[in-house]
Amino acid sequence: MRKAGSVALLLFLGLVVSSSCAKQRAVTIELLDACASSGTSFREAADFVQFAVFPNACPGDDKLAAGDTRGAKQTWTVAADGGLPDVGDLPQSKFGFAVILRDKECTVLGYGCTVADLESISGVKIAACDWSNHDEAAARCNCQLLKGGGCFPPTVCQEGACKKPTTPDPGGCSLVIEQAGALPTPIAPTARLSGPSIVATDDGFMLGYRDQSGDTLRAVAAFLKDDGELTPAQNFDLGGCSNQLPEDGVGMAFAGGSGMMTTSLPDCGQGAGAVFIPFKSNGQIEQASGPRNKAFKNLWMGQGGAIAPAAGAGDWELVYRVQHEAGSPWIERVVLQGAAFKGTVPIAKPFGDEDAVYSLVATSPQLRAFLAPVQTEGGSITVIKVGDRSSDTLDLSAEFALPQTAPWAALVAWNNRVAAAIPAGVGMTIQPAEFTGGAISPKASVLIGAGTVSGGALAVLRNHLLVAQGRSGGITVHRVDGADGLLANKAAVSMDFPASFGPANLTTFDGVRIAMAAARNRVAVTWITKATLESTDPTGGWALLRCAE
Repeated sequence: MRKAGSVALLLFLGLVVSSSCAKQRAVTIELLDACASSGTSFREAADFVQFAVFPNACPGDDKLAAGDTRGAKQTWTVAADGGLPDVGDLPQSKFGFAVILRDKECTVLGYGCTVADLESISGVKIAACDWSNHDEAAARCNCQLLKGGGCFPPTVCQEGACKKPTTPDPGGCSLVIEQAGALPTPIAPTARLSGPSIVATDDGFMLGYRDQSGDTLRAVAAFLKDDGELTPAQNFDLGGCSNQLPEDGVGMAFAGGSGMMTTSLPDCGQGAGAVFIPFKSNGQIEQASGPRNKAFKNLWMGQGGAIAPAAGAGDWELVYRVQHEAGSPWIERVVLQGAAFKGTVPIAKPFGDEDAVYSLVATSPQLRAFLAPVQTEGGSITVIKVGDRSSDTLDLSAEFALPQTAPWAALVAWNNRVAAAIPAGVGMTIQPAEFTGGAISPKASVLIGAGTVSGGALAVLRNHLLVAQGRSGGITVHRVDGADGLLANKAAVSMDFPASFGPANLTTFDGVRIAMAAARNRVAVTWITKATLESTDPTGGWALLRCAE
Protein backbone atom coordinates (compact mmCIF):
# COMPACT_ATOMS: atom_id res chain seq x y z
CA MET A 1 0.00 0.00 0.00
CA ARG A 2 1.39 3.37 -0.98
CA LYS A 3 1.62 5.99 1.66
CA ALA A 4 -1.16 8.58 1.59
CA GLY A 5 -0.96 12.10 2.93
CA SER A 6 2.19 14.16 2.75
CA VAL A 7 5.56 12.74 1.79
CA ALA A 8 8.67 14.74 2.51
CA LEU A 9 11.39 14.38 -0.13
CA LEU A 10 14.82 15.81 0.59
CA LEU A 11 16.49 17.58 -2.32
CA PHE A 12 20.04 18.88 -2.32
CA LEU A 13 20.21 21.82 -4.66
CA GLY A 14 23.54 23.43 -5.41
CA LEU A 15 22.94 27.19 -5.09
CA VAL A 16 25.14 29.65 -6.93
CA VAL A 17 26.30 32.52 -4.66
CA SER A 18 28.36 35.66 -5.29
CA SER A 19 31.63 34.13 -4.08
CA SER A 20 33.72 31.88 -6.27
CA CYS A 21 32.74 28.88 -4.17
CA ALA A 22 29.32 27.25 -4.40
CA LYS A 23 27.65 26.35 -1.15
CA GLN A 24 25.10 23.59 -0.59
CA ARG A 25 21.74 24.19 0.96
CA ALA A 26 19.33 21.43 1.86
CA VAL A 27 15.94 22.27 0.37
CA THR A 28 12.94 20.16 1.34
CA ILE A 29 10.10 19.45 -1.07
CA GLU A 30 6.97 18.12 0.55
CA LEU A 31 4.44 16.38 -1.71
CA LEU A 32 0.95 16.79 -0.27
CA ASP A 33 -1.76 14.32 -1.22
CA ALA A 34 -4.47 16.98 -0.95
CA CYS A 35 -7.51 14.68 -1.18
CA ALA A 36 -6.27 11.77 0.95
CA SER A 37 -8.31 12.90 3.96
CA SER A 38 -11.50 12.91 1.85
CA GLY A 39 -10.99 9.32 0.70
CA THR A 40 -9.29 9.89 -2.69
CA SER A 41 -5.52 9.38 -2.59
CA PHE A 42 -4.00 10.64 -5.82
CA ARG A 43 -0.60 9.32 -4.78
CA GLU A 44 -1.98 5.87 -4.03
CA ALA A 45 -3.75 5.75 -7.42
CA ALA A 46 -0.60 6.73 -9.31
CA ASP A 47 2.14 4.43 -10.52
CA PHE A 48 4.71 7.15 -11.22
CA VAL A 49 5.50 10.66 -10.04
CA GLN A 50 7.06 13.12 -12.45
CA PHE A 51 8.80 16.18 -11.02
CA ALA A 52 9.60 19.19 -13.17
CA VAL A 53 11.41 22.44 -12.48
CA PHE A 54 10.25 25.43 -14.57
CA PRO A 55 12.11 28.74 -14.75
CA ASN A 56 10.42 31.75 -13.10
CA ALA A 57 6.86 30.41 -12.72
CA CYS A 58 4.46 27.49 -12.96
CA PRO A 59 2.92 26.72 -16.34
CA GLY A 60 -0.85 26.97 -16.76
CA ASP A 61 -3.17 24.34 -15.32
CA ASP A 62 -4.13 23.25 -18.83
CA LYS A 63 -0.51 22.35 -19.59
CA LEU A 64 0.03 20.42 -16.38
CA ALA A 65 -3.29 18.57 -16.76
CA ALA A 66 -2.17 17.59 -20.25
CA GLY A 67 1.19 16.36 -18.93
CA ASP A 68 3.06 19.05 -20.86
CA THR A 69 6.49 19.56 -19.30
CA ARG A 70 8.26 20.61 -22.51
CA GLY A 71 9.24 24.01 -21.07
CA ALA A 72 10.87 22.59 -17.95
CA LYS A 73 14.52 23.15 -17.07
CA GLN A 74 14.72 19.64 -15.62
CA THR A 75 12.38 16.66 -15.30
CA TRP A 76 12.70 13.25 -13.69
CA THR A 77 10.31 10.40 -12.99
CA VAL A 78 10.25 7.95 -10.06
CA ALA A 79 7.93 5.26 -8.80
CA ALA A 80 5.00 6.70 -6.87
CA ASP A 81 6.14 5.00 -3.70
CA GLY A 82 9.83 5.74 -4.24
CA GLY A 83 12.18 8.52 -3.24
CA LEU A 84 13.46 11.41 -5.31
CA PRO A 85 16.90 11.25 -6.90
CA ASP A 86 19.52 13.99 -6.86
CA VAL A 87 18.45 16.71 -9.30
CA GLY A 88 21.77 18.49 -9.69
CA ASP A 89 22.53 22.20 -9.45
CA LEU A 90 20.05 25.03 -9.73
CA PRO A 91 20.87 28.73 -9.67
CA GLN A 92 19.73 31.00 -6.87
CA SER A 93 16.56 32.17 -8.58
CA LYS A 94 12.78 31.74 -8.81
CA PHE A 95 11.35 28.45 -10.07
CA GLY A 96 8.06 26.65 -10.47
CA PHE A 97 8.26 23.23 -8.81
CA ALA A 98 5.67 20.94 -10.40
CA VAL A 99 4.57 17.39 -9.81
CA ILE A 100 2.47 15.22 -12.17
CA LEU A 101 1.00 11.91 -11.03
CA ARG A 102 0.76 9.35 -13.83
CA ASP A 103 -0.41 5.77 -14.30
CA LYS A 104 1.49 3.03 -16.19
CA GLU A 105 0.31 4.45 -19.53
CA CYS A 106 1.54 7.94 -18.55
CA THR A 107 -2.04 9.20 -18.29
CA VAL A 108 -2.24 12.20 -15.95
CA LEU A 109 -4.21 11.50 -12.75
CA GLY A 110 -3.36 14.69 -10.86
CA TYR A 111 -0.86 17.52 -10.64
CA GLY A 112 0.33 20.45 -8.58
CA CYS A 113 2.82 23.29 -8.75
CA THR A 114 4.37 25.79 -6.32
CA VAL A 115 6.50 28.85 -7.12
CA ALA A 116 9.52 29.32 -4.86
CA ASP A 117 12.49 31.71 -4.78
CA LEU A 118 15.61 29.75 -3.80
CA GLU A 119 17.18 32.91 -2.39
CA SER A 120 14.78 32.97 0.53
CA ILE A 121 13.23 29.52 1.09
CA SER A 122 14.40 26.18 2.32
CA GLY A 123 11.16 24.24 1.96
CA VAL A 124 8.61 23.81 -0.84
CA LYS A 125 5.18 22.23 -0.46
CA ILE A 126 3.35 20.94 -3.53
CA ALA A 127 -0.28 19.83 -3.26
CA ALA A 128 -1.31 17.28 -5.90
CA CYS A 129 -4.94 16.77 -6.94
CA ASP A 130 -7.17 17.52 -9.95
CA TRP A 131 -7.41 21.28 -9.34
CA SER A 132 -10.65 21.30 -11.31
CA ASN A 133 -11.70 24.61 -9.82
CA HIS A 134 -8.37 26.36 -9.85
CA ASP A 135 -8.55 30.10 -10.31
CA GLU A 136 -6.75 33.14 -8.94
CA ALA A 137 -9.35 33.77 -6.26
CA ALA A 138 -9.71 30.29 -4.82
CA ALA A 139 -7.77 27.21 -5.77
CA ARG A 140 -9.44 24.00 -4.67
CA CYS A 141 -9.71 20.33 -5.61
CA ASN A 142 -12.73 18.41 -6.80
CA CYS A 143 -10.96 15.24 -5.61
CA GLN A 144 -11.78 13.26 -8.77
CA LEU A 145 -8.95 11.49 -10.55
CA LEU A 146 -8.16 12.96 -13.95
CA LYS A 147 -8.07 10.70 -16.99
CA GLY A 148 -6.42 12.87 -19.57
CA GLY A 149 -3.07 14.01 -20.79
CA GLY A 150 -0.12 11.84 -21.62
CA CYS A 151 3.07 11.96 -23.66
CA PHE A 152 3.37 14.62 -26.33
CA PRO A 153 4.18 13.15 -29.74
CA PRO A 154 6.60 12.02 -30.93
CA THR A 155 7.62 10.85 -27.40
CA VAL A 156 6.04 7.65 -26.10
CA CYS A 157 5.40 6.20 -22.66
CA GLN A 158 8.22 4.02 -21.34
CA GLU A 159 8.06 2.88 -17.71
CA GLY A 160 5.90 5.82 -16.71
CA ALA A 161 8.10 8.42 -18.43
CA CYS A 162 7.73 10.16 -21.78
CA LYS A 163 10.79 9.35 -23.89
CA LYS A 164 11.84 9.27 -27.51
CA PRO A 165 11.00 5.92 -29.14
CA THR A 166 13.71 3.30 -28.84
CA THR A 167 12.83 2.02 -32.31
CA PRO A 168 13.91 4.48 -35.01
CA ASP A 169 11.28 5.93 -37.31
CA PRO A 170 11.44 3.93 -40.56
CA GLY A 171 10.60 7.06 -42.57
CA GLY A 172 8.25 7.27 -45.49
CA CYS A 173 4.57 6.92 -44.66
CA SER A 174 5.34 5.65 -41.18
CA LEU A 175 2.15 7.04 -39.58
CA VAL A 176 4.10 8.29 -36.58
CA ILE A 177 2.00 10.79 -34.61
CA GLU A 178 3.75 14.15 -34.87
CA GLN A 179 1.16 16.41 -33.22
CA ALA A 180 -2.08 15.87 -31.31
CA GLY A 181 -4.56 17.91 -29.35
CA ALA A 182 -8.02 18.21 -27.90
CA LEU A 183 -11.09 19.66 -29.57
CA PRO A 184 -12.46 22.90 -28.06
CA THR A 185 -14.37 22.84 -24.77
CA PRO A 186 -17.97 21.68 -25.34
CA ILE A 187 -20.90 24.03 -25.11
CA ALA A 188 -21.81 22.31 -21.82
CA PRO A 189 -20.17 19.49 -19.80
CA THR A 190 -22.97 17.09 -20.79
CA ALA A 191 -23.45 18.33 -24.36
CA ARG A 192 -24.90 16.27 -27.19
CA LEU A 193 -22.52 16.00 -30.17
CA SER A 194 -22.59 14.87 -33.78
CA GLY A 195 -19.98 14.62 -36.53
CA PRO A 196 -17.09 15.10 -36.90
CA SER A 197 -15.79 15.75 -40.39
CA ILE A 198 -12.40 16.82 -41.71
CA VAL A 199 -11.09 17.75 -45.15
CA ALA A 200 -7.68 18.68 -46.53
CA THR A 201 -7.26 22.18 -47.99
CA ASP A 202 -4.26 23.58 -49.85
CA ASP A 203 -2.91 25.02 -46.57
CA GLY A 204 -3.95 22.55 -43.87
CA PHE A 205 -7.11 20.82 -42.69
CA MET A 206 -10.60 22.06 -41.84
CA LEU A 207 -12.57 20.16 -39.22
CA GLY A 208 -16.05 20.58 -37.83
CA TYR A 209 -18.83 19.11 -35.71
CA ARG A 210 -22.00 20.10 -33.83
CA ASP A 211 -22.80 20.32 -30.14
CA GLN A 212 -26.03 21.08 -28.32
CA SER A 213 -27.20 21.95 -24.84
CA GLY A 214 -30.90 22.57 -24.31
CA ASP A 215 -32.21 24.84 -27.06
CA THR A 216 -28.73 25.95 -28.11
CA LEU A 217 -27.39 24.09 -31.15
CA ARG A 218 -24.21 25.22 -32.85
CA ALA A 219 -21.80 24.22 -35.58
CA VAL A 220 -18.11 24.38 -34.63
CA ALA A 221 -15.38 24.82 -37.26
CA ALA A 222 -11.62 25.06 -36.70
CA PHE A 223 -8.58 25.13 -38.96
CA LEU A 224 -5.67 22.78 -38.30
CA LYS A 225 -2.31 23.82 -39.75
CA ASP A 226 0.22 21.28 -40.98
CA ASP A 227 2.50 22.18 -38.06
CA GLY A 228 -0.18 21.15 -35.55
CA GLU A 229 -1.63 24.52 -34.58
CA LEU A 230 -5.41 24.46 -34.16
CA THR A 231 -6.86 27.92 -34.68
CA PRO A 232 -9.60 29.25 -32.34
CA ALA A 233 -12.95 27.67 -33.15
CA GLN A 234 -15.63 29.57 -35.05
CA ASN A 235 -19.15 28.86 -33.77
CA PHE A 236 -22.45 29.18 -35.64
CA ASP A 237 -25.87 29.29 -33.97
CA LEU A 238 -28.12 26.77 -35.76
CA GLY A 239 -31.39 27.61 -34.04
CA GLY A 240 -31.93 24.35 -32.19
CA CYS A 241 -34.71 23.09 -29.95
CA SER A 242 -34.45 20.76 -26.96
CA ASN A 243 -36.87 18.17 -28.41
CA GLN A 244 -34.61 17.65 -31.47
CA LEU A 245 -31.18 16.20 -30.74
CA PRO A 246 -28.35 16.05 -33.33
CA GLU A 247 -27.70 12.48 -34.38
CA ASP A 248 -26.57 12.62 -38.01
CA GLY A 249 -23.33 13.61 -39.65
CA VAL A 250 -21.41 16.73 -40.61
CA GLY A 251 -19.97 17.08 -44.13
CA MET A 252 -16.79 18.77 -45.41
CA ALA A 253 -15.52 19.19 -48.96
CA PHE A 254 -12.77 21.21 -50.66
CA ALA A 255 -11.74 21.81 -54.27
CA GLY A 256 -10.30 24.61 -56.39
CA GLY A 257 -9.32 26.86 -53.49
CA SER A 258 -12.68 26.83 -51.68
CA GLY A 259 -14.51 24.54 -49.29
CA MET A 260 -17.94 23.86 -47.84
CA MET A 261 -19.15 22.61 -44.46
CA THR A 262 -22.71 21.38 -44.11
CA THR A 263 -25.00 19.75 -41.60
CA SER A 264 -28.72 19.40 -41.03
CA LEU A 265 -31.00 21.88 -39.28
CA PRO A 266 -33.79 20.51 -37.07
CA ASP A 267 -37.47 21.29 -37.45
CA CYS A 268 -38.13 23.73 -34.61
CA GLY A 269 -41.37 25.01 -36.10
CA GLN A 270 -40.07 26.26 -39.46
CA GLY A 271 -39.33 22.92 -41.11
CA ALA A 272 -36.04 21.04 -41.33
CA GLY A 273 -33.16 22.10 -43.56
CA ALA A 274 -29.41 22.43 -43.80
CA VAL A 275 -26.68 24.96 -43.11
CA PHE A 276 -23.96 25.71 -45.68
CA ILE A 277 -20.75 27.29 -44.39
CA PRO A 278 -18.20 28.24 -47.10
CA PHE A 279 -14.53 28.56 -46.18
CA LYS A 280 -11.22 29.40 -47.84
CA SER A 281 -8.05 27.35 -48.01
CA ASN A 282 -6.69 29.02 -44.84
CA GLY A 283 -9.87 28.25 -42.88
CA GLN A 284 -11.40 31.72 -43.15
CA ILE A 285 -15.20 31.47 -43.04
CA GLU A 286 -17.31 33.28 -45.63
CA GLN A 287 -21.02 34.09 -45.65
CA ALA A 288 -23.10 31.12 -44.49
CA SER A 289 -26.73 30.28 -45.26
CA GLY A 290 -29.25 28.03 -43.55
CA PRO A 291 -32.35 27.39 -45.66
CA ARG A 292 -35.29 25.47 -44.18
CA ASN A 293 -38.28 23.95 -45.93
CA LYS A 294 -41.63 23.95 -44.11
CA ALA A 295 -42.55 20.75 -45.97
CA PHE A 296 -39.55 18.92 -44.47
CA LYS A 297 -40.36 17.08 -41.26
CA ASN A 298 -36.81 15.71 -40.93
CA LEU A 299 -33.52 15.86 -42.81
CA TRP A 300 -30.47 13.71 -42.09
CA MET A 301 -26.92 13.70 -43.43
CA GLY A 302 -24.77 10.59 -43.42
CA GLN A 303 -21.73 10.41 -41.20
CA GLY A 304 -18.53 10.71 -43.18
CA GLY A 305 -19.57 11.90 -46.62
CA ALA A 306 -22.65 14.05 -47.27
CA ILE A 307 -20.91 16.48 -49.63
CA ALA A 308 -18.24 16.31 -52.34
CA PRO A 309 -16.92 18.48 -55.20
CA ALA A 310 -19.22 18.57 -58.24
CA ALA A 311 -18.39 19.03 -61.93
CA GLY A 312 -18.47 22.84 -61.96
CA ALA A 313 -15.98 25.10 -60.20
CA GLY A 314 -17.37 26.09 -56.79
CA ASP A 315 -20.20 23.53 -57.08
CA TRP A 316 -20.94 20.71 -54.64
CA GLU A 317 -22.68 17.35 -54.76
CA LEU A 318 -24.97 17.04 -51.72
CA VAL A 319 -26.83 13.91 -50.67
CA TYR A 320 -29.25 13.60 -47.73
CA ARG A 321 -32.19 11.64 -46.41
CA VAL A 322 -35.41 13.64 -46.14
CA GLN A 323 -38.91 13.03 -44.81
CA HIS A 324 -41.78 15.20 -45.93
CA GLU A 325 -44.82 15.89 -43.80
CA ALA A 326 -46.47 12.87 -45.31
CA GLY A 327 -44.86 9.69 -46.49
CA SER A 328 -41.68 7.71 -45.89
CA PRO A 329 -38.16 9.16 -46.14
CA TRP A 330 -36.00 8.82 -49.24
CA ILE A 331 -32.55 9.83 -50.46
CA GLU A 332 -32.16 13.05 -52.47
CA ARG A 333 -29.27 14.47 -54.45
CA VAL A 334 -28.87 18.16 -55.24
CA VAL A 335 -26.08 20.34 -56.60
CA LEU A 336 -25.03 23.47 -54.74
CA GLN A 337 -23.58 26.53 -56.43
CA GLY A 338 -21.63 28.04 -53.59
CA ALA A 339 -23.94 28.11 -50.57
CA ALA A 340 -27.14 28.09 -52.68
CA PHE A 341 -29.01 25.43 -54.64
CA LYS A 342 -28.12 25.32 -58.34
CA GLY A 343 -31.47 25.98 -59.92
CA THR A 344 -30.60 24.46 -63.29
CA VAL A 345 -30.02 21.02 -61.77
CA PRO A 346 -33.18 19.14 -60.78
CA ILE A 347 -33.47 17.26 -57.50
CA ALA A 348 -32.81 13.56 -58.07
CA LYS A 349 -33.38 10.32 -56.18
CA PRO A 350 -30.30 8.16 -56.82
CA PHE A 351 -31.87 5.19 -55.02
CA GLY A 352 -35.46 5.71 -56.14
CA ASP A 353 -38.38 6.04 -53.74
CA GLU A 354 -37.10 3.37 -51.38
CA ASP A 355 -35.91 4.45 -47.97
CA ALA A 356 -32.30 4.04 -46.87
CA VAL A 357 -31.15 5.01 -43.41
CA TYR A 358 -28.16 6.96 -44.77
CA SER A 359 -26.31 7.80 -47.96
CA LEU A 360 -22.78 8.93 -48.80
CA VAL A 361 -21.20 10.64 -51.79
CA ALA A 362 -17.58 10.74 -52.99
CA THR A 363 -16.12 12.17 -56.17
CA SER A 364 -12.89 12.40 -58.12
CA PRO A 365 -12.30 14.39 -61.32
CA GLN A 366 -13.32 11.26 -63.25
CA LEU A 367 -16.29 9.91 -61.31
CA ARG A 368 -19.02 10.38 -58.73
CA ALA A 369 -20.22 7.61 -56.43
CA PHE A 370 -23.22 7.26 -54.11
CA LEU A 371 -23.55 4.64 -51.38
CA ALA A 372 -26.60 3.47 -49.44
CA PRO A 373 -27.79 0.34 -47.61
CA VAL A 374 -30.82 -0.98 -49.48
CA GLN A 375 -33.30 -3.85 -49.38
CA THR A 376 -33.56 -6.15 -52.39
CA GLU A 377 -35.53 -9.31 -53.10
CA GLY A 378 -32.39 -11.24 -52.27
CA GLY A 379 -31.81 -9.45 -48.96
CA SER A 380 -30.00 -6.42 -47.56
CA ILE A 381 -26.94 -5.12 -49.42
CA THR A 382 -24.80 -1.99 -49.49
CA VAL A 383 -25.00 -0.54 -53.01
CA ILE A 384 -22.48 1.82 -54.58
CA LYS A 385 -23.72 3.55 -57.75
CA VAL A 386 -21.06 5.09 -59.98
CA GLY A 387 -21.13 7.42 -62.97
CA ASP A 388 -19.11 9.97 -64.92
CA ARG A 389 -18.56 13.41 -63.29
CA SER A 390 -17.93 15.45 -66.43
CA SER A 391 -21.26 17.31 -66.06
CA ASP A 392 -24.10 17.84 -63.57
CA THR A 393 -26.17 15.16 -65.30
CA LEU A 394 -26.72 12.29 -62.90
CA ASP A 395 -25.82 9.21 -64.93
CA LEU A 396 -25.30 6.31 -62.51
CA SER A 397 -25.10 3.55 -65.07
CA ALA A 398 -22.67 1.36 -63.12
CA GLU A 399 -22.90 -0.16 -59.67
CA PHE A 400 -21.39 -2.75 -57.37
CA ALA A 401 -22.30 -3.92 -53.89
CA LEU A 402 -21.16 -5.35 -50.59
CA PRO A 403 -23.27 -8.39 -49.72
CA GLN A 404 -24.62 -7.00 -46.45
CA THR A 405 -25.64 -3.75 -44.75
CA ALA A 406 -24.21 -2.07 -41.68
CA PRO A 407 -25.11 0.83 -39.38
CA TRP A 408 -22.30 2.86 -40.95
CA ALA A 409 -20.02 2.84 -43.98
CA ALA A 410 -17.11 4.76 -45.49
CA LEU A 411 -16.54 5.84 -49.09
CA VAL A 412 -13.60 7.36 -50.97
CA ALA A 413 -12.91 8.12 -54.66
CA TRP A 414 -9.62 8.88 -56.42
CA ASN A 415 -8.63 8.96 -60.09
CA ASN A 416 -10.88 6.35 -61.77
CA ARG A 417 -11.26 4.29 -58.57
CA VAL A 418 -13.63 4.09 -55.66
CA ALA A 419 -13.55 2.07 -52.43
CA ALA A 420 -16.33 1.35 -49.97
CA ALA A 421 -15.99 -0.07 -46.47
CA ILE A 422 -18.33 -1.50 -43.85
CA PRO A 423 -17.64 -3.20 -40.52
CA ALA A 424 -17.16 -6.96 -40.60
CA GLY A 425 -17.48 -9.41 -37.73
CA VAL A 426 -13.77 -8.77 -37.25
CA GLY A 427 -12.23 -5.60 -38.68
CA MET A 428 -13.59 -3.91 -41.81
CA THR A 429 -14.34 -5.15 -45.32
CA ILE A 430 -12.86 -2.88 -48.02
CA GLN A 431 -14.23 -3.23 -51.54
CA PRO A 432 -12.31 -1.33 -54.25
CA ALA A 433 -13.49 -0.96 -57.84
CA GLU A 434 -12.26 0.59 -61.09
CA PHE A 435 -14.47 2.73 -63.37
CA THR A 436 -13.53 2.60 -67.06
CA GLY A 437 -15.58 3.31 -70.15
CA GLY A 438 -18.81 3.66 -68.20
CA ALA A 439 -18.41 0.24 -66.58
CA ILE A 440 -17.33 -0.70 -63.07
CA SER A 441 -14.90 -3.54 -62.32
CA PRO A 442 -14.83 -4.60 -58.65
CA LYS A 443 -11.46 -5.81 -57.39
CA ALA A 444 -10.82 -8.41 -54.73
CA SER A 445 -12.14 -7.27 -51.35
CA VAL A 446 -9.72 -6.74 -48.46
CA LEU A 447 -10.28 -7.48 -44.76
CA ILE A 448 -8.47 -4.91 -42.61
CA GLY A 449 -8.07 -4.84 -38.83
CA ALA A 450 -9.15 -6.96 -35.90
CA GLY A 451 -11.81 -6.96 -33.22
CA THR A 452 -15.01 -4.94 -33.20
CA VAL A 453 -14.80 -1.74 -35.24
CA SER A 454 -17.37 0.83 -34.08
CA GLY A 455 -16.62 3.55 -36.64
CA GLY A 456 -14.32 4.11 -39.58
CA ALA A 457 -13.09 6.36 -42.36
CA LEU A 458 -11.13 6.08 -45.63
CA ALA A 459 -8.65 8.37 -47.37
CA VAL A 460 -6.16 8.11 -50.20
CA LEU A 461 -2.75 9.79 -50.37
CA ARG A 462 -0.55 9.13 -53.40
CA ASN A 463 -0.57 5.32 -53.71
CA HIS A 464 -1.66 4.66 -50.12
CA LEU A 465 -5.16 3.66 -49.09
CA LEU A 466 -5.58 4.76 -45.46
CA VAL A 467 -8.12 3.12 -43.17
CA ALA A 468 -9.04 4.62 -39.78
CA GLN A 469 -10.82 2.36 -37.32
CA GLY A 470 -12.43 3.41 -34.07
CA ARG A 471 -13.10 1.08 -31.16
CA SER A 472 -13.96 1.49 -27.52
CA GLY A 473 -11.00 3.33 -26.01
CA GLY A 474 -8.79 3.30 -29.09
CA ILE A 475 -8.01 4.19 -32.72
CA THR A 476 -5.94 2.31 -35.29
CA VAL A 477 -4.84 3.69 -38.66
CA HIS A 478 -3.86 1.21 -41.38
CA ARG A 479 -1.89 1.91 -44.54
CA VAL A 480 -2.35 -0.33 -47.58
CA ASP A 481 -0.02 0.38 -50.49
CA GLY A 482 -0.96 -0.11 -54.10
CA ALA A 483 -4.08 2.04 -54.22
CA ASP A 484 -3.75 2.09 -57.99
CA GLY A 485 -3.13 -1.64 -58.20
CA LEU A 486 -4.18 -4.82 -56.43
CA LEU A 487 -4.72 -3.91 -52.79
CA ALA A 488 -5.37 -7.52 -51.90
CA ASN A 489 -1.72 -8.35 -52.55
CA LYS A 490 -0.43 -5.79 -50.06
CA ALA A 491 0.00 -6.25 -46.32
CA ALA A 492 -1.30 -3.46 -44.13
CA VAL A 493 1.00 -1.30 -42.01
CA SER A 494 -0.82 -0.43 -38.78
CA MET A 495 -0.40 2.16 -36.04
CA ASP A 496 -2.34 2.08 -32.76
CA PHE A 497 -2.95 5.38 -30.98
CA PRO A 498 -1.94 5.44 -27.31
CA ALA A 499 -4.77 5.91 -24.81
CA SER A 500 -3.42 9.34 -23.86
CA PHE A 501 -1.06 11.58 -25.81
CA GLY A 502 -0.61 15.16 -24.76
CA PRO A 503 -3.98 16.88 -24.39
CA ALA A 504 -5.68 14.17 -26.46
CA ASN A 505 -7.28 11.25 -24.68
CA LEU A 506 -9.17 8.15 -25.82
CA THR A 507 -10.01 6.64 -22.44
CA THR A 508 -13.77 7.25 -22.77
CA PHE A 509 -13.94 7.27 -26.59
CA ASP A 510 -16.76 4.96 -27.74
CA GLY A 511 -15.14 4.41 -31.16
CA VAL A 512 -18.13 5.55 -33.23
CA ARG A 513 -17.46 9.09 -34.48
CA ILE A 514 -14.22 9.39 -36.41
CA ALA A 515 -13.08 11.15 -39.58
CA MET A 516 -9.85 11.30 -41.59
CA ALA A 517 -8.24 13.29 -44.40
CA ALA A 518 -4.81 13.22 -46.03
CA ALA A 519 -2.68 15.64 -48.06
CA ARG A 520 0.96 16.50 -48.70
CA ASN A 521 2.91 14.54 -46.03
CA ARG A 522 0.19 14.48 -43.36
CA VAL A 523 -2.73 12.26 -42.36
CA ALA A 524 -5.22 14.05 -40.10
CA VAL A 525 -7.59 12.13 -37.83
CA THR A 526 -10.30 13.64 -35.63
CA TRP A 527 -12.88 12.11 -33.32
CA ILE A 528 -15.71 12.89 -30.93
CA THR A 529 -15.68 11.09 -27.59
CA LYS A 530 -19.35 10.03 -27.58
CA ALA A 531 -22.83 11.23 -28.56
CA THR A 532 -23.67 12.53 -25.07
CA LEU A 533 -20.77 13.62 -22.93
CA GLU A 534 -20.45 12.95 -19.25
CA SER A 535 -19.23 15.81 -17.11
CA THR A 536 -15.59 14.66 -17.17
CA ASP A 537 -15.43 13.64 -20.85
CA PRO A 538 -13.37 15.65 -23.36
CA THR A 539 -15.13 16.82 -26.52
CA GLY A 540 -12.78 14.74 -28.64
CA GLY A 541 -9.41 15.22 -30.24
CA TRP A 542 -7.24 15.31 -33.33
CA ALA A 543 -3.91 13.89 -34.43
CA LEU A 544 -1.50 14.58 -37.30
CA LEU A 545 0.40 11.55 -38.57
CA ARG A 546 3.48 11.52 -40.75
CA CYS A 547 3.21 10.23 -44.31
CA ALA A 548 6.30 11.56 -46.08
CA GLU A 549 7.42 10.78 -49.57
